[in-house]
Formats: sequence, C-alpha cells, structure tokens
Amino acid sequence: MRRNFTSTEESTSQRYRRLVINNPTRKLVDKLVQNVISEKLAKKDLSELHDIVKDMEELPLD
Repeated sequence: MRRNFTSTEESTSQRYRRLVINNPTRKLVDKLVQNVISEKLAKKDLSELHDIVKDMEELPLD
C-alpha cells in the first residue's frame, strides 16, 4: 500500500536525505553502519546483526 504525501509531509527517503546525506557526520556513521552490516552478512553472523538493528531503532533521528 502506497501513501500519497501532501506538500507538508515527507517520505522516508526524503527524511533520510535530509538527515543523513546532507549531514557529514551522519553520512559517515551511515557508511560505517552499512560496512558493519555488510561484514556481518558476509560472515553470516545474523544474531549480532539483529542486535545492531535493534540498537539502531532506538537511536533518535533528529
């Protein structure tokens, strides 16, 4: 199911661009997180990957 956004709302990808891509510190953190996730997937260490994702969900985005 797709949502239609009004001009005052922003999509997840727009929010991601605003918070991560336009912020050098967040961009670096995002790259490091993606590297760790790639490394964990390569090692098939999914239990630790699950913990990382759970920790990330608790981080504030603003």
